[in-house]
Amino acid sequence: MASGGVSRREMVRRRRQAGFVGRARELALFRDNLARGVADDDYQFVFHVSGHAGVGKTALVRQWEKLAVEQGAVTTYVEDDVYGPVEAMAALARQLTALGRPLKDFDKRLAHYRRLGQELAAAPEQEDPHAEPGMASGVLARAGLAGLGLLPGGGAVAGVLDADEVARRAERLRAALGARIKGTEDAALLLDPVGELSAVFVRDLQELAGRVPWVVLFFDTYERTVPAIDGWLRELVLGGRHGELPINVIAVLAGQGRLDAGRWRDALDLVREVPLDIFTEEEVRALLARRGVSEEGAVRTVLRRSRGLPLLVPMAAEQAAGGAEAVEDPSDTAVDLFLAGVGDPGRRETLLACALPARLDEDVYRVVAGEGADDYDWLRTRSFVSEAAGRRRYHDVIRVPMLQLLRTRSPNRWRETHLRLAEAYRAWRVTLEESLPSSYRRWDHARWQELRIEESYHRLCAAPHEALPEALTDAAHAGAHGEEHQLRWARLVARAGADAEEPELAALGERLLTVEPDDWEGMLTVLLEAPHLDRVTRAEIRAERGEARLRAGDLPGAVDDLTGALTLHPEHPWAHASRGEAHWREDRYTLALADYTEATARLPQRASFHARRGDIHHALGRREEAVADYGRALDLRPDLGWAHAHRGRVRADQGQWDAALADFDHALAIDAEDPCALSSRARTLLRAGRFADALDAYDRTLAVRPDDPGELSGRALALLGLDRTAEVLPALDRAIESAPEDASLRGQRAVTLLVLGRVEEALADFDAALGAASDDASLLSQRAEARLIAGAHAAALADLERLVAAEPDRLWHLIRRAEARLVVEGPDAPVADDLARAVAGEERGAWACLVAGALHRASGRPAEADLLWERSLAVLTELTGEEGADEAAWGNLFLLHCARKDAEAADAAGAGLLAAAPLPLALLTCCAALDRLRRLLGLDPDWVAERTRPLRARLG
Repeated sequence: MASGGVSRREMVRRRRQAGFVGRARELALFRDNLARGVADDDYQFVFHVSGHAGVGKTALVRQWEKLAVEQGAVTTYVEDDVYGPVEAMAALARQLTALGRPLKDFDKRLAHYRRLGQELAAAPEQEDPHAEPGMASGVLARAGLAGLGLLPGGGAVAGVLDADEVARRAERLRAALGARIKGTEDAALLLDPVGELSAVFVRDLQELAGRVPWVVLFFDTYERTVPAIDGWLRELVLGGRHGELPINVIAVLAGQGRLDAGRWRDALDLVREVPLDIFTEEEVRALLARRGVSEEGAVRTVLRRSRGLPLLVPMAAEQAAGGAEAVEDPSDTAVDLFLAGVGDPGRRETLLACALPARLDEDVYRVVAGEGADDYDWLRTRSFVSEAAGRRRYHDVIRVPMLQLLRTRSPNRWRETHLRLAEAYRAWRVTLEESLPSSYRRWDHARWQELRIEESYHRLCAAPHEALPEALTDAAHAGAHGEEHQLRWARLVARAGADAEEPELAALGERLLTVEPDDWEGMLTVLLEAPHLDRVTRAEIRAERGEARLRAGDLPGAVDDLTGALTLHPEHPWAHASRGEAHWREDRYTLALADYTEATARLPQRASFHARRGDIHHALGRREEAVADYGRALDLRPDLGWAHAHRGRVRADQGQWDAALADFDHALAIDAEDPCALSSRARTLLRAGRFADALDAYDRTLAVRPDDPGELSGRALALLGLDRTAEVLPALDRAIESAPEDASLRGQRAVTLLVLGRVEEALADFDAALGAASDDASLLSQRAEARLIAGAHAAALADLERLVAAEPDRLWHLIRRAEARLVVEGPDAPVADDLARAVAGEERGAWACLVAGALHRASGRPAEADLLWERSLAVLTELTGEEGADEAAWGNLFLLHCARKDAEAADAAGAGLLAAAPLPLALLTCCAALDRLRRLLGLDPDWVAERTRPLRARLG
């Protein structure tokens, strides 16, 4: 008979490997899978081992790991000390490096990501007006920047960021972080570390899998890491936006519960479920027989005391080897079972006390056992102590009864030891804080947060009611920094409640764990339901929930929470600023100003509060106050680039071109790619008529934002100002291609076509633009003007009627409506009231007087006409007598002399108009207006044609 390729010795070795018994079927399942070809229909690349605590999940997957290594596999092993996908990938990569299989590209990219985080953490805080002002550095928080947390864990960004979204968010990052990020790649890495790093991680694993038979990724205690990595891991192992792993990469998950049916619903058929139960009686007897225990009384005692739990059976077997008397010890606790072989009472007590910390290293051990204790290496060898990432932990099956014994045996010692541990963690935390730049940034430092969590855990265990307010306040603050932070603190509360046997605290922790990881507002709502909250703690949590709602765009909800927080705690340092921000976003500027005034009074050194108050003053039209507020902000923080840029915008509105440009230059010296400063500088140069400089500025802006439609349209205006007309329309076409839904861009092209004298094309664009934005008054008035030029007086009148109905006090609308009515309806049209209001309301009234005089002349009232025309002539003579008089003054003077039938004066004024280098639009407007006057006054068409011949010659 053939041997089948397996020797007798190998068979014995397999069955007795490391004393492992009772899982022959499960061992064979994994071994056979490795023996199959990847093309086999029964081949599995995802396994899920499940079962209650103590049934041997970890022992089984460790045996699987050995089997895989024997088959030439490269293996990694992750437990529950990861709080996000980035941490998980970092742990896997670290192990592969230790095996001589580094993921070089991933390691390089991860190092760059962490270096960016360190640079941002070490840099002076930026105060970003577009981020949430209630946080000291809003850009490092989760608001709209999911995944930006600089902990190694990173947060999973919801969905895929397209290039445009990355660009938009990158601008926000740059506004807050200045020149400390370089280019879109760095911004994308900070905005979506999970997506960016996962893609590199998958590529490196693909390369590794091509060089080895198998790569096996083990994820133990998976029930605890589900909220942190489950969605990411599913995409990783099944293929998704991160790329596709080779088929010889196997993932093994081991946890207490079943996989989430909602998340894995379309992939459960691809996962091989391996449920585990306790050892059967036959399996326990087989292990005892192998160890020489056959006496029935001893066997029955082992069966009773171990309850068939694989973790307990080997220990009970060791005790049973001492004879029936040893196993018949009257104690029936797992603690006695584990400590039975420890003869030294001091060592026994130390072993027991070391169950108090959730994680052990040598420093923590010495806090528990004393500085002179030297049993740490011995403790590491205990079978119920496992190691992960350099830390030790007791298995929960052992730790839980140990904690119960310690808690009930001596409540005072329980409290004292926990407080001693809490003080040790506090001291380590305080020492670390000396190297951290700000209190806010501490939350984004992995080691600091670990120390803070463990300190809080031990204080909650020692004195739950006294420690709860501070712990919940910390949990509320931590949740602002990302999903992994939220999960850490939810686990902390649940763990402390269970370990201290405090039902209210444990129930609160369980409710927190049911909150979705990305639902910060939901977490805060649960915290507010916690029992025994004092006034200040409730205020802190409500203020944080106000922040959460502000970031989510729920402005009424934010105001409600922040008002509630201030009612409970009027001295709250940030709630006024946060509520002010909500009011600002609601355009309730008076309320926003009151809140920011209060905020600056309470925190006068906070530069961003002064600067935001400057923004509010600007919105209220109080430019001098705005400039003063920006000045106060910049006195405090000269490097606050966005405050320079915002002050520049106000100064530009004041016509202080040089001062505005100096502010923009300051902002750009701080960050050469500041989008606000670049755009505002270009627009200011355009408004100042410095078209060549404006064109250069727009080119500089477009180098940073190459497809921004607003910058493209501004560049087109600069080209128009330079009379480079052949380039204008292609530039506008490109802008419209970038944002085809933007009606204003099509309207700008219509105006440009009108300026260039292409009236029919302009009208088509106006119609298209108004089809998308029918109530846009600016577009409507421009189309009315185009229709007047085109001679479509009735259509123009329809537009003007709508404009006057919407804005009855706009003089331009009144005059133009009167003109159109006179042409359409004749001298008897009811326009006297419109013209009277226009003449009375217009400061100098040259055009209104000209039109009103024409009406009086047409109606047979020459004396009234002459008075109005004399008034118009006086104004226009003064205007055209000034050096550099503009085309509008010369054009109106030309029309006035034509209306008066003074050919010589009209021709002279026409020459003045042409000397002013008018754009085609000015000439077209002038000719069209003269045609309307001709109709109204009955002027000789040939005489009018003679007057307009030079103008039309210039038009070509």
